[in-house]
Amino acid sequence: MRYADKSFDSVVGSSALHHLEIDTAINEVHRVLKPGGSIYFTEPNMMNPQIAVQKNVPAIKKRLGDSPDETAFFRWLLQRRLERAGFRDIRIQPFDFLHPKVPRVWIPAVENLGRFAERVRGLREIAGSLYIRAIK
Repeated sequence: MRYADKSFDSVVGSSALHHLEIDTAINEVHRVLKPGGSIYFTEPNMMNPQIAVQKNVPAIKKRLGDSPDETAFFRWLLQRRLERAGFRDIRIQPFDFLHPKVPRVWIPAVENLGRFAERVRGLREIAGSLYIRAIK
């Protein structure tokens, strides 16, 4: 990035990091944050069965329009990368069971079911997204 060191109080992104070379991106985000600055991202969760297939089966990946280098994250591996870059107070929480192809009429019921699933320890691990928060 062309920003000076320690330029920002926060960096926020939605489904951006999985398109980038992750270690370079994390290091750059850390560089441009002021001390005590925070990051907030949402990214795809590799523990979600559909996302795992979509990101790892080349024919499906191509059919669904993913770029060849596009990926998703395992939260514990992403946490280690953030720690190595110097972040602290890292919180990565799986969330979101609402698939984009759910028919509009089913959305309220699926949202309710998803909120329940997010509270079930083992089940929430396969949610579709990860909410990522960390402090420099």
